[in-house]
Amino acid sequence: MIGKGLLDDIPSARAFLDEADALRRDREHCGAPDESPACKVETRYLYQVFRNTPRESVFAQALFGFELASIDPRVAGINLVGSEDNFAAMADYADHMRIFQFVRGLYPTVHVSMHAGELALGLVPPEGLCCHVRQAVELAGTDRIGHGVDVMYEEESEKLLKDMAAKRVMVEINFQVFEAGILVSLGFRP
Repeated sequence: MIGKGLLDDIPSARAFLDEADALRRDREHCGAPDESPACKVETRYLYQVFRNTPRESVFAQALFGFELASIDPRVAGINLVGSEDNFAAMADYADHMRIFQFVRGLYPTVHVSMHAGELALGLVPPEGLCCHVRQAVELAGTDRIGHGVDVMYEEESEKLLKDMAAKRVMVEINFQVFEAGILVSLGFRP
């Protein structure tokens, strides 16, 4: 795959980030006397791998993203995204985790984030709630779980939560609270 030019687009991806950074600096007037306080905020990116595509595409996206993250310090990590209840995501989930396990083995310093456990009864059959968070943690070696709301349906969920805490796997769950008509989302670490 690499030999067929997959990584030839790395310079274009880096140029895209350069353009995004330049646009931000321009809009915030960074370096000018009237610069915005936002100029002091460090910006990092998560490269997104879209899971609702064929496995081969997920593999190619992951390999590209890991390579980009390994050479460009602005890319803080890789994030697996897309509707988890999608047919391809459900059918290929274990394969996706093995893809991340393999590619992360090639790039062990790159951080991994997984949108996992975004499922509920009614979206998928009960057996679909068995193990997505567990596989993200144990196979893919994720550093962060986005959502994870179905974790209590996982097999041995209490043990899984203890393992996640021991491994310091960050969990982001959006608790939605209405306060004075404003939707507030909160995240937390285990």
